Amino acid sequence: METMRRFEQAHQRRSVDGMRQCFHDDALIESVASDGSALGPDETVEALRDAMTDGMYLIAGWEYEPLAPELVLSSTTTRHRTTEGGHSHETVWRLTEGRDGLMWRVWLFYSRADALAALRHLRDVSTEPEIHRKAPAPALGGSAVPDAPVRLPVQLDPQANPA
Repeated sequence: METMRRFEQAHQRRSVDGMRQCFHDDALIESVASDGSALGPDETVEALRDAMTDGMYLIAGWEYEPLAPELVLSSTTTRHRTTEGGHSHETVWRLTEGRDGLMWRVWLFYSRADALAALRHLRDVSTEPEIHRKAPAPALGGSAVPDAPVRLPVQLDPQANPA
């Protein structure tokens, strides 16, 4: 939880170096800045740097719900450009799993219910499952189909404690 707050503060200062210090070297992070793609820590920082120079990107209203010692559900309001050339303003939910006091896995969702359903699924499996979740509503000018299922690979570490 402390790392999440440090990340928020670094994000508000637009300090990509400060944000990178919050990521585990083996992190996989889905972010608004990467349009939901899971990237490693250095690639995530580059996506954040690019998004912050765009003038449209904004993350605000950070809220946290600790679920376990190294598992936090958070939400923010976001505004960002989309890969389709439009822009989006929405609330996103993140499940963040920590390791060694750093952000190790971050999964992005478009509702709290979807995030919690994914968490229940993660707790019920011991291999690499696929989580089904709804795609975000199409952005202005986008061509995505609302509520279309998106198949996302989730990598689980058998040594990790998801509870």
